[in-house]
Amino acid sequence: MTVDRILSLDKMATYPGRPQLDMVVFLGCFRGTAVRLWLLSDAEAPVVRIDDLELAPGPRQAVGENGAQWLDLGVTDRLDARFGQMRIEGLTSTQARTSLFLVTRDLRFVPEGEREDVEESLFGVSRRDAGHTTLSPGRVEVGTPTRFEAIYVAGPHGLPHGARVRFAVPRAFSPPQAEDPEASGYTEVRAIGPGGGASAVEIESMAVSDESHEQVDIICLLPEGLQPHGRIVIWYYTAEMYIFPWLRHEVERTCWSAHLAPFAAAVAIDESPRPSRRPWRLTSRSNGSRSCPSTVIALRR
Repeated sequence: MTVDRILSLDKMATYPGRPQLDMVVFLGCFRGTAVRLWLLSDAEAPVVRIDDLELAPGPRQAVGENGAQWLDLGVTDRLDARFGQMRIEGLTSTQARTSLFLVTRDLRFVPEGEREDVEESLFGVSRRDAGHTTLSPGRVEVGTPTRFEAIYVAGPHGLPHGARVRFAVPRAFSPPQAEDPEASGYTEVRAIGPGGGASAVEIESMAVSDESHEQVDIICLLPEGLQPHGRIVIWYYTAEMYIFPWLRHEVERTCWSAHLAPFAAAVAIDESPRPSRRPWRLTSRSNGSRSCPSTVIALRR
C-alpha cells in the first residue's frame, strides 16, 4: 500500500526574526519514488525547502479555493528521509492557515477547486464522503480493563470492492490480537449492511504502524465493498489502560507524533476508475459516545 498526501499547513511554526515557517513531515512512504508536489496558497512567491531540496513554483498553476492558486512545485525523487524538515519562505502564518501541500505519485495529476474536489479526483473519495466513527465507552477510568466498541459508518456512496478501513489503537492499550478470545487484546470485527445483513470483512493485519510509534494499526479489508451507510463494528478488549499525558483528539496522522483519538479511522480505496459524483458534506453524529469524521488515505496497487 502506498499513500498520496494532502497536508494542512495551519500548524507550521513561526519564530521571531526568521523569514520562514517550518514543520516536520513524514516522508517514508515516498522513498525512491518520483512524486509531483503542489502548494495551495495565495502567497505571491513562496519558496519551499524540504531538508536540502529547494522547490520554487513553476509557471503552471491551477485554480484553487477562496482566491488561492495551486502552484506546481515540480517533480522530484529526492524525498529519501523517513522524516523531513519543511521550511517555507514568503508565506505568512495567516496564509498558512488556509494553505495545503500535496504530494502525489500521479505525475500528470493537476489539482483544481476546493480540497474536497481534489480529494475526490485523487483518492476516489473525499473526506466529507468518507464516513464517521463512534467509540463506546467514551470515558474510562485509568487502569480499568475495558471492552470497546468502535463503529465506522460509511458515507452516502459507500465503499467499493477492495476498500480498506484502518483503525488506530494506542500502544498504551493491550496489543490487538485475534487468536485467543480469553486473552487481553482480543479483537473481532463484523461488517453490516444498512438493512442489517452481514457483509464480507476480514482483518488483514494488526501491527505497529509504519507511520507512528504510538499506534497499532488494525486494517480491515472489504472484499465486496460496503453499501452506503453500512457499518464496520470492532469489539476490542484491553486489560491495560495507561494514562495519556496529553489530549488525544486528532483524526489525521500528519506525522509520527500525531495524537490520534483511540480507534480513529481512515479509508483507503484502490485506483480503479470511479464515476464522477456529486460531493456531499460529511456530518458527524453522536449517540452518547465519541464521534469524529474519518480521514482519507489513498491506496495504490
